Amino acid sequence: MFGACSGVHFLSTHPYERFPALSNGKVAGILASIAAQAALAQGQTPRLEPALTCRAGQTIRELQTLLIQSTTGLVVVLGANGSIVGVITLHDLLRAEFRKAESAE
Repeated sequence: MFGACSGVHFLSTHPYERFPALSNGKVAGILASIAAQAALAQGQTPRLEPALTCRAGQTIRELQTLLIQSTTGLVVVLGANGSIVGVITLHDLLRAEFRKAESAE
């Protein structure tokens, strides 16, 4: 992936708190930025949090259930071939519902 110095730099220059982590081309878990920075600074392997995934064609209702179950507040969206096509957060869902409610008024 990257060395400890470049890993800390990458994590500290991106505004996101969590990232999907891959192993052998598959989602292995969710990497929390703060935990990763601490582990890399100590020369340890960062601990991954469990990842929940969905397919691009799943319904919003199914996604809501996954987001509620997620301990990370995000769901990794997979394409037909299993590659990552996006990440949806609980914040994304709330923002979409807020916009929908505003447009209904």
